[in-house]
Amino acid sequence: MTRMGTFKNSVGLVKASWRVLRDEPGLVWLPVVSALASIVVIATFALPLAGVDVLFGDAESSFGSVADWILIGVLYFVLGFITIFFNAAVVFAANERLEGRDTDFSGALSGAWARKRQILEWSLVTTTVNIILRAIAERFGFIGAIVASLFGLAWSLVTFLVLPILVIEGIGVRDGLKKSGALFKKTWGRT
Repeated sequence: MTRMGTFKNSVGLVKASWRVLRDEPGLVWLPVVSALASIVVIATFALPLAGVDVLFGDAESSFGSVADWILIGVLYFVLGFITIFFNAAVVFAANERLEGRDTDFSGALSGAWARKRQILEWSLVTTTVNIILRAIAERFGFIGAIVASLFGLAWSLVTFLVLPILVIEGIGVRDGLKKSGALFKKTWGRT
């Protein structure tokens, strides 16, 4: 397939996604519920994160610092899972419509729930990568921020299709990463 053909397919997919949202306005609630769930999670973690320094003393203490990192890691993971889960629901709903089947809010959630193992694994991988990138940026200052940004951009590009692959094909994260990377290389490798 030529690059022009690939571009046309991408434009077609975007148009189809908008048609899905137009035809099923209830699906717009997916990002709204995702945002509300994220706010609840952040509020749930805000008190313990604020309390760690109060309980363990000065922020420079090693135990308080470790507790902060653990809580932040868990917060990243939970927020990542919520975001990925609701994105998976949107992917499932769009795919159902593109395949000619009807779907709604609860059907989209059920479709995402059917891939909970893949979503959980992908959340763990993305959380780990994000925490490592953040640590590099903070630890190595300006150079670390540049390296983390460049690696983060490359990671985003190569993993762009992982979630749709996991949701639609139901394969594992390792195979999804390989397939997404191969599709990226096939589409944009020469460019």
